[in-house]
Amino acid sequence: MAKTPFLLRGHARADLVAIRKYTVEIWGNDRWLSYKKVLLQKLQTLADHPEMGIQLKDVADNAYRFPLKDQVVYYLKRKSDVVIVGILSNSMAPEQHVLRQQDLTQD
Repeated sequence: MAKTPFLLRGHARADLVAIRKYTVEIWGNDRWLSYKKVLLQKLQTLADHPEMGIQLKDVADNAYRFPLKDQVVYYLKRKSDVVIVGILSNSMAPEQHVLRQQDLTQD
């Protein structure tokens, strides 16, 4: 079965950079490399099966969130791909960080 592509929006990229910086600073680069591998596998699984997440109908019909161990992934299901719009710590308020209007409308 072909894998569904996933894209990291600018904000999700910035979130990933922050996660990397924190992980390397606290636990070292080896831990980051291990975590990154697991995270990318989870993102691919979400792309292949976006309905695994919790739908956010109050945001958009195609908006979802999926809790991971220490983060929550916010994403948009589209016809041919999945757009990751945020990867936030469980303690962050998503309404201040994720699903900005440009994330919902840009291709």
